[in-house]
Amino acid sequence: MGLLGENEIKAVKERLSGIKNPVKVVLVNPPKGIDLPDIPKNQYTETTEELFEELVAAVPDKLSLEILRYPEQKEEISKYYLSQPYGYPLMTSVILLDHEGNDYGIRFYGIPAGYEFATILEDIIMLGNGDHGLNPKTVQELEKLPEGVRLWVFVTPSCPYCPRAARLAHQMAYASKNIIEAATIEAMEFEKLSQEWQVYGVPKIVIGLGDEMGKGQFEGAVPEPVFMSHIKNAVSK
Repeated sequence: MGLLGENEIKAVKERLSGIKNPVKVVLVNPPKGIDLPDIPKNQYTETTEELFEELVAAVPDKLSLEILRYPEQKEEISKYYLSQPYGYPLMTSVILLDHEGNDYGIRFYGIPAGYEFATILEDIIMLGNGDHGLNPKTVQELEKLPEGVRLWVFVTPSCPYCPRAARLAHQMAYASKNIIEAATIEAMEFEKLSQEWQVYGVPKIVIGLGDEMGKGQFEGAVPEPVFMSHIKNAVSK
């Protein structure tokens, strides 16, 4: 029996049936069955891979999957900007591309389980239909931001408020056309990173500019204008 049950597969097929264009998932994982002492993998790396294999198998006309192994395919992986706080990509790294292969900086580090499974589905729909759904004023403000804004959204699978924050960050990344890179990080899988950024409650959003993370941070699934004001205040410092 797989990770997705019969009812879940049916729901996925229904939810993704209306997207106009297929979406590509790029998954960066360590090699299977081999322990790399310098690159620790968490307990869900292989489970995440299995989850996306099942998801793509459920809707092969809507989704495709490319798995890249680190470090064997390091050069190919390098074309995607991935957070590397410890000198290597956080794994598992999930990258979403549209049907033309465009990368909008939408990232998910860790397994999109629990409430975050809905986040991944909504991201796929956004990319497949080419509709970010943001307020026009927000889009105008995004276009005025300096390039290189980075958002880390720390979440947990059991948090019902986290998908709103994660989705909003991903919408902003898509609408800004590479001004913003938005990464959702499963806080329990990346415990060390969560401790470094004092993630005591989720969702927690850390804002950076270029390689300088921590220019701003806040907690909670705040409304779109408030989220935008946090970003503007952070990058203006």
